[in-house]
Amino acid sequence: MRSFNHIICHFFIVAFASVAGAAEVLFSDNNKITGEVLTMEENGSIALMTEYSDKPLNIRGENVQKIAFGNPDEAGIMPSQIITLINGDSIPVTVTSFVDGELHANSPVLGDLRIQREKIDSLQNGLSSQKNIYRGPREMSEWQGAGDQVATWKCENNTLKATGIGSIQKNLKLPENYAIRFKLKWRFNPNFKLNFSDPLTPNGQPADRYFLQFGRAGMEIKRESAGQTRYYTIAMINRQPDAFENNEVLIEIRLSRKSGRMELYINNELEGRYLDKNVPVGNGIVLTSSSRIESELSVTEIEINEWNNGTVSPKAENRGSGKEDALIGRNSERFGGKFISINDVAGQRVYRFKSNFREEPIDLPEAEVSTLFFSTAPDAKAESPSGDLLLLKGQTSLRSVKSVFSGDLMNITHPLLGVMNLNKGDVIRLERKEITSKTKIPKP
Repeated sequence: MRSFNHIICHFFIVAFASVAGAAEVLFSDNNKITGEVLTMEENGSIALMTEYSDKPLNIRGENVQKIAFGNPDEAGIMPSQIITLINGDSIPVTVTSFVDGELHANSPVLGDLRIQREKIDSLQNGLSSQKNIYRGPREMSEWQGAGDQVATWKCENNTLKATGIGSIQKNLKLPENYAIRFKLKWRFNPNFKLNFSDPLTPNGQPADRYFLQFGRAGMEIKRESAGQTRYYTIAMINRQPDAFENNEVLIEIRLSRKSGRMELYINNELEGRYLDKNVPVGNGIVLTSSSRIESELSVTEIEINEWNNGTVSPKAENRGSGKEDALIGRNSERFGGKFISINDVAGQRVYRFKSNFREEPIDLPEAEVSTLFFSTAPDAKAESPSGDLLLLKGQTSLRSVKSVFSGDLMNITHPLLGVMNLNKGDVIRLERKEITSKTKIPKP
């Protein structure tokens, strides 16, 4: 078995191991066990083979929070379309047709799919693969800064932790359009600052750069300048720390340096779009903690990617009331009505849509369609069974109410799509989550 494994438990953590086929298990007393995850049973228990025992160790499912496999997040050429299901799962696909209320598509990791329209929230077209610039944190040596300030920060178990006042920085080859995404956690009140597009001038000298600041008073984004007017406000966000559950928030900033367009997402929801004429050109990021020692900060799940700013997230589009289908054109024109079909006509896929304002259906080439929103059934009820969240290669995310694996195969029960068989080599991470679904769980 070639995979790395990473198990984070309620009172112990599994981090990435340095040798193939192994995982590091950290207990509450900081002891470690290195081994290989062999199987996972229906009740969530796992078998872990270690070099210290002749037989696998059995670990109860209630102790396991995360399993991260060392499979590279690569899936070749990615499809240019994404299906989002009504429970929030997203699947990059190539759509082949939509006939009689059923979408036919192909996924690089799931194979051929047939999905009923009532299980689909949206279909987005025209996506392009995004190059990853950085994903981490992995180790403290990736970060630089003044000795006394770096000492404030530590990197443990893929988490940057700050206890006190200090800054760390990283110089990156940032593209013209890029997105920064990270999760911030805090113990009491955060006093955190992220610089981006920063030239990393010595000793904090004035320079052209952006920064996001988050503290007791809320959140703001500003541009700092080396000129006469040093600070310019881009956005003021009235979101105090106590507005976020579990003292954590997922933040994503998307920036097009050519157009001066910036977008802010908080917990995957669009907070706002902003324009700036004087965009800094630096290539560094800086993390700064100004909190007291007892107010520990942590930063995890850092991702910096190229951003295709020609594509708008479905969450940012206006889907309307949800009582009818909605089609968003490539130039943001919007039609409400009934989506009928996708068919191959003269070698290209054509979308047929019955608009509320025309007697005859309209036919649009796929290239002219940005997003399709499917109507929501008025009697749809949300259910929240417990289960697993799986991140697969190629940015595919799936829920599972039951996950079993042995050898190279994983068998899952999806709350909407039923029983599915996966290649374990395509699974990047498995986490224990509460699953939100608008439909009942199908019987296997």
